[in-house]
Amino acid sequence: MSDLNPVAVVLALYRAELFEYVVRVFAELRPGVKLHYGHHLRAICYKLEQVARGEITRLLILMPPRHLKSHCASVAFPSWVLGRDPSKRIICMSYGKDLAEGFSRDTRRLMQADWSRAAFPGLQLDPRRSAAEELRTTQNGYRIATSVGGALTGKGGRTS
Repeated sequence: MSDLNPVAVVLALYRAELFEYVVRVFAELRPGVKLHYGHHLRAICYKLEQVARGEITRLLILMPPRHLKSHCASVAFPSWVLGRDPSKRIICMSYGKDLAEGFSRDTRRLMQADWSRAAFPGLQLDPRRSAAEELRTTQNGYRIATSVGGALTGKGGRTS
């Protein structure tokens, strides 16, 4: 019989596998809604993990609406990357300011969820800088939300 703690195993899985984290994130943000996914969701996560490792520096995800592109790339991925390294600097751009800030609020909600804090205990939001347009960590990392035409001068993003 194993002495493995099942909760610790699940939390380690969330840290290691973006796909597993994305599925849990969906349950957090859309309680009671059944997640219907195909292989495309694993493919998106696989490519985003390559971005996180620095193997890909430019990635376009071109799919029809309602395929969880934004859920993966603009909500779950920034939280997962910052959870693994709170000093990373991420910029998320959407076509509209309201949409960009909504994604950022969802990311903040994830970062503050008990299960996510247990998975990523080193990730702490700076309480002085946790507005929707800029979520800053206590290790000087951030997730900036902007839109087409929004200001980015003097700010940079880097996950690798």
